[in-house]
Amino acid sequence: MSRLEVDTASLLGANAANLVLGLAFWAIAARLYPTGVVGQATTIVATAVSFASFANLGLGPVIERFLPLSGRRATSLVWRAHTLSALCSALVATTVVVVDPVDGLLDGPGQRVMYVVLVVVLAAYSLQDSELIALGSSRLAA
Repeated sequence: MSRLEVDTASLLGANAANLVLGLAFWAIAARLYPTGVVGQATTIVATAVSFASFANLGLGPVIERFLPLSGRRATSLVWRAHTLSALCSALVATTVVVVDPVDGLLDGPGQRVMYVVLVVVLAAYSLQDSELIALGSSRLAA
């Protein structure tokens, strides 16, 4: 089996495990908590993931394409991508928190701050997957 096949199988396996674990998590949460609480949590997670993806500005494919060719500038490329992504995701999440399009979705200042942190972390996590793929270490991403 080639390295590409092993990396592909690892990523597919990780996605399948993520799907099964996510389904199990939400099924258990739906049994243990009231519908409103589960709906609120689902909305918070879904919007955070969407905003993190948006805030990455398509940098994932850019990293996958240019990181293997960047040589000594690899560290600089990664830091710049993460900095840009963090700034953009913090800006987007802060705007959402301030505008508060769904009144009462985030209760209190603690949840608002943690929402911004969540979006920034999810954006960084997404970029790290692309970095590992670019470095030929997809198994670590899985």
